[in-house]
Amino acid sequence: MNSSDRFFLDAFNINFKIFQDGETPIALYGIGEKTKLLLENIKGFKVVGLMDKDSAKENVYDQPMLSYEEVIEKAKCIIIVANMSVAPLIYRRVKFLKTEHGIDISYINGTIPSEINESVKNTQPCGTTIEDLKKEIDENEIISFDLFDTLIMRKVLLPTDIFDLVERELREKHHLCIDFKGKRIEAEHHCYRHNDKYCTIHDIYNTLRELLHCDNKLIQKIKQIEIETELKYCTLRAAMVQCYEYAKIQHKIVLITTDSFLTRKHVVLLLEKCGIKDFDQLLISCEERKLKYLGDMWQQVSQSYKGRRILHIGDNQLTDIEMAQRCHVNTFKIESAYGLVSNPALSCLCKSARTIDDSVLLGQLAAKFLNDPFILNKNRGCLPIDNPFSLGYLSFGPLVLSYLLWLINKSRQCKIDKLLFFARDGYILNKLYKKMVDYFSIESAEAVYFLTSRRAASVAAIKNEGDIEFIINNLCKTKKIRYQQLLSTALCVFPDSGDPLAEKQCYEINNEDLIAHTISLYKEKILKNSEAECQSYIEYIHSLGLMHGDMIGCVNFVGRGITQSFIANIMEKELTGFYFAKELDMLDVCSPLDKCYSLYDEYVSPHTSRTNLAMKFLFGEIVFSSPDEQLVKFEKNGLPVFEKRELKRDFRKIDECHSGIEQFINDMMVFDDRLLRRVFNNEIVDMLYGLFTSKSCICSEEVREMFYFDDYYNPNVANLRLDIS
Repeated sequence: MNSSDRFFLDAFNINFKIFQDGETPIALYGIGEKTKLLLENIKGFKVVGLMDKDSAKENVYDQPMLSYEEVIEKAKCIIIVANMSVAPLIYRRVKFLKTEHGIDISYINGTIPSEINESVKNTQPCGTTIEDLKKEIDENEIISFDLFDTLIMRKVLLPTDIFDLVERELREKHHLCIDFKGKRIEAEHHCYRHNDKYCTIHDIYNTLRELLHCDNKLIQKIKQIEIETELKYCTLRAAMVQCYEYAKIQHKIVLITTDSFLTRKHVVLLLEKCGIKDFDQLLISCEERKLKYLGDMWQQVSQSYKGRRILHIGDNQLTDIEMAQRCHVNTFKIESAYGLVSNPALSCLCKSARTIDDSVLLGQLAAKFLNDPFILNKNRGCLPIDNPFSLGYLSFGPLVLSYLLWLINKSRQCKIDKLLFFARDGYILNKLYKKMVDYFSIESAEAVYFLTSRRAASVAAIKNEGDIEFIINNLCKTKKIRYQQLLSTALCVFPDSGDPLAEKQCYEINNEDLIAHTISLYKEKILKNSEAECQSYIEYIHSLGLMHGDMIGCVNFVGRGITQSFIANIMEKELTGFYFAKELDMLDVCSPLDKCYSLYDEYVSPHTSRTNLAMKFLFGEIVFSSPDEQLVKFEKNGLPVFEKRELKRDFRKIDECHSGIEQFINDMMVFDDRLLRRVFNNEIVDMLYGLFTSKSCICSEEVREMFYFDDYYNPNVANLRLDIS
């Protein structure tokens, strides 16, 4: 038994130890190789039968195939033995057995299928809609807007993150390693408590100069960096600026009222950058010498417009709502972007932000997807993903950026000369890798988009009986295909007329017998065809100018190292693999001499792991695709032959998703000239990758229609639509 099978069995025994008493009747959903492995090895479990959508057999693996009626009668628990990318689809099919008949249902990784949390979805944190706000504007004469987190927002999670950015710039560009953030916060608190409640940024920096023991020239330089950072990271909140413009059109008197240490000069610069102008009054605490926080600002506003209906719009419950109401000012509370990220449906993202890099990453996404304070209210507490572009930007963009930053640095450490971006996963990755290398003008491995597929590489790499056995055991993991399909798709031969196994399902044939039968009848045909395909593949490789002395790496999504191993055999050269994540099976596929690295440190399993990348990697397989169909083989002169389909794939939605990924990376590159130094927390990247399949999001039908999956080695699941909650 190989190591990945042992790990799978160990995980099953741990996850379902509660059922190992032999008392609980269990139905296993699925008749693939993992179910066979369980039935042959687990002890103490009371398995009463199997379930599957397609099988018409009475018995599989010496277990009865159960109808729904038989499951209701005999089983207390159903365990879905399936790749976690498709497991939710199966759950939807059998969910009624839980809700109507009380049968427990679990996924193979030990998790329980989640349901929509209505208490989260019904959350209405603040003012419900923009139309509600406009009605309030209509009913008042004087309209006051808060500034920060209302009309404008910062592209970071918290205001003090700006201080982290200043500290980073002082360190990276000016070689000043000082505790700027800590001392900056201390200086502001000292000014407020001991000097002046209405302190300006100049007052704060006079105190900061003493705390840092630096001269006036340096402190002025640091102050300028802070102001420039504020300007760089601010952006308007479009829905709120729309309401601001609406108030002006309705001939209201419009105020901007803010507690800030920034002076008028600096606040006007922020407003001009965001296109906000033509206000009637700009009330800044440090200039008016009054604070919303203390209430004296509201006393001034109320007195100035005595007898007139005043409405203030802001995000802070104390300063914008409670203190204003005490002075007879009407209020309308909207939610800040941080407040929206802190919503129960998205709060896990905040908790995972550990560094300033993570904060900037989430700030960039919040500025785009949580810019509208009403966005979650429109969707009962869920974030909408309306189109493939948004999907690419939000969920795939951060993952690709994190991977490419890692790849650039890791491949340079490994002294790689050329990187082969394996088709089709490498199509968009190759493009974006080149873009980043060119944009930052760095020396890095040359990128080559390399046509390959499991089918093309595996057949061309067959040299002996052991290779034939390896392909049957490792590429054709499903046993729900007929033997003739296995021969044609995996080994490129067709069954002899009269072959008694041709029409049999592979799960009906003992594995040793299947391998012996194949080698006995078809070995010579297989080896002859493979030799021809290998020669054609080598002609293609030579056409790419891959020199024998080059250090060559290969890029793939989530993998077992199989294609890397086959290409290395064809090229007769060691390759270094760079993966998003390595599957557990890699431990049994690759030899100790093979070099394989991954962004995710741990080995993952699509059955037992609980990271989103492992559980939902099939979604990535679909997105990381190319306009071409799957490569089948090469003809003479190295010309590619692609799979022929009756209905050609519509690539337009995938292409739009790629555009979203590219735009996210463009925005991050323009925003940070030292982006190559950044490292994002894998946990937060993984959460974003899984977000669109979670209960926290609502995907449009256009997005859902993207996710049809087909497996060359399992034609029975062609056009399987993956499930998005």
